[in-house]
Amino acid sequence: MEEINVPKRRGWLKLVGVATVALLSIWVVFYFIVTDIGPTASKEEKLRREIEAKGYFATLEGYEKMISVPSDQNAAGELAKILKELDKKNFDQESDEKFLALVKPRENAYQRLEKLVEKPKCVFDRDRSFAYNILFPELAPMKGLVKALCRQAKLEHKAGRSQIALRNWKIAAKIADYCDDEHTLIGQLLRIGNSRIIEKELRSADSVRPFSPTEAVAVLNILAPLDQPIEFTKAAKTEYWFTVSSYQHDSALFFGDRSALRMFEALKTLPKFREASLARVHESYLEFENNLNGEDLYAARSSFTKIEIAGAGKGMSYKYLDLMSPVFSQYTDALITNHNSTQKLFAWLESRAGKQSQRKNADGTAVK
Repeated sequence: MEEINVPKRRGWLKLVGVATVALLSIWVVFYFIVTDIGPTASKEEKLRREIEAKGYFATLEGYEKMISVPSDQNAAGELAKILKELDKKNFDQESDEKFLALVKPRENAYQRLEKLVEKPKCVFDRDRSFAYNILFPELAPMKGLVKALCRQAKLEHKAGRSQIALRNWKIAAKIADYCDDEHTLIGQLLRIGNSRIIEKELRSADSVRPFSPTEAVAVLNILAPLDQPIEFTKAAKTEYWFTVSSYQHDSALFFGDRSALRMFEALKTLPKFREASLARVHESYLEFENNLNGEDLYAARSSFTKIEIAGAGKGMSYKYLDLMSPVFSQYTDALITNHNSTQKLFAWLESRAGKQSQRKNADGTAVK
């Protein structure tokens, strides 16, 4: 009968146990000390309180409070109805004569819009229960509406029908302004895009029949909503909410790169990774706030850039921020370009109106 050496087996098991504990200890030391997870995670609560003191929020309630508007001042409900009523035809390839015939049935809708745009704000009723799953189906039709309004305005101006042209430009300017009322980056970029459509058609109209001083004054008054600065700090607060609130949800919704998705989902299971990741988000937005200087757009660009630079930082705690921060890449330059274009447009109209312009570019130089 084979003899079983129990003490040797126990000694082997003890050795395996000691080795396992040693390896785990080395892993813990590496993870919490050599990496930046432990020290960064310990700052999360403090940084969260600091960013909240700056007016940032991580809840749907906070966002809805920021965009809330009294119902009697909100154009969204009626505008949504009108957008659904209007045909979705693309008029770009149509001749001017056929285009005017095609938009003639819209006259009743345009008359309703003329009254509607007296309302100062437009915040649509939509499902915002999950930040990164919010849809903005109205923005594309709003852009199409602006294009049609401005093209018709140019043709009406050419034909000498100034009142119709001015009405259309008034509606287009306010529709463009409405795009920013939910304070999202995509909405603000659409406002910028619509503003450039309006500018293009105004200059084209003037090249065919120059604006009289009286018409130029009327256009200046009509375009007043677009002369207001874009509230980029509110968009930053929205992006912060998107980032923080999305952490707990399905990452596949906002990661197109499947390898990045797999990497991030694996990291989410690590101890303290969540707290460390959120700490970096709080920290980067605090840096953004601390580098702002009023309405200085170059300071804003520098601040937004700091978020992207932070995202590229070395260390495991930066992984989430690195995946989220590129959203600002084109936005900040668009803000500066829009400001300069808008100031140039208004300076041009003021000269047409016989007024002396004091307009300045984003860098403080006079508009020429």
